[in-house]
Formats: sequence, structure tokens, C-alpha cells
Amino acid sequence: MARQRKRSVHGGGSVYQRKGDGRWVAKFKVEETGRYKELYAASEKEAYKKLEEALFQQKQGTLATGPQQTVKQFLDYWLEDVVKGSVRLSTYVNCRVIVNKHLIPGLGHVRLQKLTAQQVQSYYAKKLKSGTSASRVKTIHAALHKALEHARRIKLVGRNVCDDVVLPRQEQPKIYPLTPEQAQMLLHKVKGHPLEVLLTLTLATGMRKGEILGLRWADVDLEKGMLYVSHTLNYMAGYGFVEGEPKTQGSKCTILLPQFVIEALRRHRAAQVEGRLMAGALWIDHDLVFCNKQGGFIVHTTLLYHFSKLLKEAGLPHVRFHDLRHSAATLLLSMGVPAKVVQELLGHSKIGMTEKNPPQAPVASARVDRRVCLGLSPCLLKRCSRCARLSKSSNICRKEKGSMARATKTVKQALSYRSVHAAWFAATQALFNQVAAFYFEVVQAHPDVLNLSNKEALSALEHLTHVTKEHPHPPMPLSASAQNVPAMFRRAAINAALGSVRSFYTHLARWRKRKEQAEAKGKKCTLRPPVPPRRWNKSAILYAGMWKEHTGTTVLLKLWTGQSWSWIKVRISGRQLPDGWETNSPQLVLHHNHWWLHVPIERVMERPKKVETQVTCVPDVKICAVDLNITEHLAVCTIQTVKGTVVATRFIGGGKHLHGLRKRLLGKIARNRRKTSVIASGEQDNAALWAKIRAIDEDRAHQVSHRIIQFAQAHGASILVFEVRSVDLKPTAQTRRGMIAQANKPVTT
Repeated sequence: MARQRKRSVHGGGSVYQRKGDGRWVAKFKVEETGRYKELYAASEKEAYKKLEEALFQQKQGTLATGPQQTVKQFLDYWLEDVVKGSVRLSTYVNCRVIVNKHLIPGLGHVRLQKLTAQQVQSYYAKKLKSGTSASRVKTIHAALHKALEHARRIKLVGRNVCDDVVLPRQEQPKIYPLTPEQAQMLLHKVKGHPLEVLLTLTLATGMRKGEILGLRWADVDLEKGMLYVSHTLNYMAGYGFVEGEPKTQGSKCTILLPQFVIEALRRHRAAQVEGRLMAGALWIDHDLVFCNKQGGFIVHTTLLYHFSKLLKEAGLPHVRFHDLRHSAATLLLSMGVPAKVVQELLGHSKIGMTEKNPPQAPVASARVDRRVCLGLSPCLLKRCSRCARLSKSSNICRKEKGSMARATKTVKQALSYRSVHAAWFAATQALFNQVAAFYFEVVQAHPDVLNLSNKEALSALEHLTHVTKEHPHPPMPLSASAQNVPAMFRRAAINAALGSVRSFYTHLARWRKRKEQAEAKGKKCTLRPPVPPRRWNKSAILYAGMWKEHTGTTVLLKLWTGQSWSWIKVRISGRQLPDGWETNSPQLVLHHNHWWLHVPIERVMERPKKVETQVTCVPDVKICAVDLNITEHLAVCTIQTVKGTVVATRFIGGGKHLHGLRKRLLGKIARNRRKTSVIASGEQDNAALWAKIRAIDEDRAHQVSHRIIQFAQAHGASILVFEVRSVDLKPTAQTRRGMIAQANKPVTT
């Protein structure tokens, strides 16, 4: 029996009955591919209905024209070819778990184009009955919806059946943040534990677990008190530890750290350097702030295990590690910190996420200061949250400029002592240089110490060299080089050695840079590379404990006699220490076979206002204009008002006498050169005479500066203005009247 074509309209397809099985076929041409597509039905009426639907879908652009495949086949393609290259690795791994564990076992056998909303709805209901949470079902639905939406776009299905599915009702998850009392109990319990600094930083900043574990020292600026969130660390099955970017764009930010967190990080860094030195070759350098004993990554499950153990030991209810993030937000909201500020602190993309944190009952700040924890008081948290997170476009200053300034100077006092004590002063200085040279070698053997601050480096070097009960056998004991060195004397020598090492490496880096620049230009670098000091001649610095009872006439000093330490009282002559100044550590200095005491002093004073502010806001401000010359008058000073009115003028002479001294010394150098005629290569001729010339120039410069300041203070001037010269100073013939006219020119500021 031949097949019967019931109707054939141009462009409208046709319906006919098959010869063999008697089924009805609706056939039409797919405009996109140019091929014919057949749809089968049990009756003629059903075939016409399918043909009309197919033609309508083709007209609307929703007709499925792709090949037939199962849901499993499509999901495998979608995972590997679509998801894997478009999202971060953690998202791909999570999506792969959902597909392989849930979607393929439940719906993988169904043909993709025959998948219905009823089948998906029944699958969700089955998952709920088996104990799967509503939130997990929503996660499964999100993955399936995204996959089917891609299938719809590439014409594998006509529509996304997930749009017609009703999702289960999900109750809002309850958040259990720590109360101030519980935070105090936790930090008290964790004190001295390896996780102390990690938990303190988490509670203070609300950082995520991945952000904490991926934090590097390169992202921490302890000097400015800032922390830059730019990395996260996750562990994924089959991939191991994976570093990536933060969760959201708002999470890439800068956090201002409170002082107690900065101090905790300093202590943690010093302890980490000690552990690194003890680990030796086993250390793996990832520059991590929080790492294991070999410098590697901390496993997430290990962190969670110890965190749960600490909660149990402290008698606290079990909370998730992520709840510490909510705890930081809750404490801030309870203290009245605006939700917008807390949102920036946590890096939430929407403020609604921040407002989900239930605030605790408000507590008076005076009570909370006593109850929260050591250092974790609301006032410090508020300070931290005072825009704790700063985006790149934030207009908040990173560092506050104080209104106070420190003035420092050194008072030189001559010492009167017995002749036998001179050898003690020399022995003390020799021992100081011996200890400093020893620590210079220690730092060169452990250059990682230079990455620390001076305080942290001091602790690390003492751990390496000082014998204690906890460390009876340090790697490089100081006792092998010097015996019975007091702690404060040793620390002064360590700081002196650190200064020398940092200076040496700075000059070395500068030389290398200049050498590279010369080689890049095809030239030969003629500069000699810097070398470590061949001999040490530093003046001994006396920290607290090495001197006491500093009066106006005497002082007690602790000196090394060559065999033991002894206290001696010496008389002081010279300038007295002014009142209102703070005394710092004095220094023993040898001047022409006589020992002096150089005492640095400092005083806190109000920082002067900017010149622009003084000129525009202070009506009676006075300006001291200074014109420097190298003629008879070395400087011409005039006191002027803002409008240019000259109040006073002073000429500072002495130039003729200075030039005479220099001329006589230069004449001696010339005569000596004629006598010797041969100068050794690499040596400076007449070194003593050149040193005398430099000393005369420096002395006269100090005298002129002192007279300028005295003149300005006597007339109440608060601004000093110096003439900017575009050419070198050269002596010119100029009359006194001309110099006065030049000095009386109006000053423009």
C-alpha cells in the first residue's frame, strides 16, 4: 500500500501515513539548516497538531533543531565545553559535583527534548523526601536551569522547562554570631595558641576563610597599618590547593588595621621567621601570613578541626568558622556603626546581606571596653571600621596626619674621668664593635631577617644567638664570640649592625641598578661595588640599664673593664640638658683622645601650619627672606610682611675670612703636590687638609644657619623663604646698595 499524502502546501509541510507501521508523519523543511524534519504521531489529527506547533515555533525562533541526545550527554558537554572555560575553577568543581552526584543519576536517562517540567518537579520532590535540604535543591535547580537555558539558546530544546517548576519554600537560615562575652572567652582561650593571630584578625576584620588562608606578607603593610585583600585559597578534590581572586569585586579592597592587630601581626611575623630558620631547607617559601610548620598551605579541614576543638574547650556552642565573619558585623552594628560602613568592611555587594546579621543588644561602650576582649574593644573595632575597607576610588585618607611634631637635637658633653678609666671606655667601644660585627655576619647568613621590621628582626636575631632555657643550643651562639654581654648592650649592637647591613644592601642595589643602566647603553660601569665594612669603629650606644642618675654635673656609666662590668661615676662639663626635653640613649664618642657623651634629646611640639594657610589665614604673619651669597656677606636676611613691607634687615658677614682660610689651605695642598709629584692610585692626597676644609665649611654653615634662625625668631617670623638660583653661585662684583635692593625685593609665595 502506497503512502498517502493528505496535504502538501508550499512552505507549510505535509502529513501522510507511513506504509509499514501505519503511523502518521508530519514533515516540513527547517529553514535554518535546509533539511527536512519528520514528526511522528498515532493519528492524523495529532500529526497536524504537531506540524502546526513546529511551524509556529520555527516562526518564533524557538524550534529545537539540534541532534537528539540524553540529558546526561548534554550535561557532560555543557560542563566541559561551556562552564569550564567561563567560570573560576571553584565554581566549575562545585557545578561538576552537582551534575555528577544529583542531576545525572536522577534525570540523565531522559531524552533532552522530551524533558518536561513535571519530571523535574517530581525529581525535586523525591530529593526533598530523601532528606536533601531545600537550599540544596535550589542549588541543583540553579545548575539545571542554567544548563537548559544554554540548550535553549543553541536550539537543542524549544524552551526551558525549569521556568515552569515551583521551588520548595526555604526557611531563612539562622545565624548564630558570637556575643561580646563569647568573643572574649574565645580569644582568652586561644591566647598562646598557633591560631591566636588568625582568629584575632578574623574577628577584627570579618575576612573570609579563603581570604585569611591566602593572605601574603606582600599584601600586609604594617608600617601604614593596612591590609590588601587580593587572593583567596581553596582546596579542591583532584586539584589540590588553588589560589584565586576574592569572591566578589567588592572584596578586593584595603583594610585599615587597628593597633592591637598590627602588634599581633608583628609578633606573629617574628615567630614565623624563627620557625623558618629552625626548619632550614625544609621550609617552602610561599610568603604566607598563616602557614604550617614548613611554610606550606594550611588544610581547611585542619583549621576547622582545631577551631571546633577550641570552641569545645572554651565551653562555647558550636558555630561555623564563617560565623566569625557575622560576629564581626554583628558587634559593629550593635555599637551603632552604620550598615553602609559594615557593608564595605565585609565586601558585600548588597546592603541587604549586611542587614541580615542580627545585632546584639547594645551595650555601653565603657562596659564593652572591659568585657569584649584584650584589645578587641568596640572603640578599636569602630576605628577599624571607620572605612575599614577602602576601594580604589575611595576618598578617605589612608593615614591620618598628626597635629604634633617632634624636634630632635644632640647635646655634647665632655667627660672628666681618671686616666685608668680611659682604657675602660676604649674596651667598651671595642666590645661594642665586636658584637656588632658578629651580628653583621649573622644577618648576612640569614638575609630573610632584613624583610622584618627592626623590632621583629631584633627578636629573631636574639633567638638565633642568645642562650635561654627554651633554646639552650642556638644555631649561632653569641657566647662563642663574646662572654657576659648585657641584654641592653647586646640589643644596641644588634640595632647598629642592622643599620649597617641595610645601608650596605641599599648601596649594593643602587650599584647594581647603575651597572645595568650602563650595560643597557653599551657602556662599561666604572663604579666600584660596595663592600662590607672591613673594620668597625662605631661609637657605643648606651641603652637604659647601661647608664643612670644623669644629673647636671655627673652621670653613672656601666663600662667593660676587659674582664667584668663595672659602674663608674664621671663628671660632665659643657651644655646642660634643657628643661622640657626627653632624653634618649646617649652615645660614647672619642674626640681627639678624649671621651664625650652625646645625648640625643627630643621634644613634642605643635606642628606648624602650612605656608598657604599662614599666608591666607593669619593676618600678621611675618616672612624672613634669605639671600645666600659667597661674597663678604654670606647671607642677607629681611623681615617682610605678606604685603611686602620690609620690617628689618641683617647682613651676616665672615665671607672674606672664610675665603682666606680656604685659600691658605688650598695653597698648602698645592705646595704638597709639587713636592710629592706622585700620588698612589686609589688614594686621596692631603686627606687631612681636605678634611679640615670640609670641617671649616660645615662649621661656618652651622653658624650662618644659627644666626638666620635667631634673627627670624627675634622678629617673630614663622616662614623662611630662600631664593632659588638656577645657576651655580659665583662671586660677582656688587655694591652694598645693590645687595640691599636685591634683598628688599617683595617675596612671592
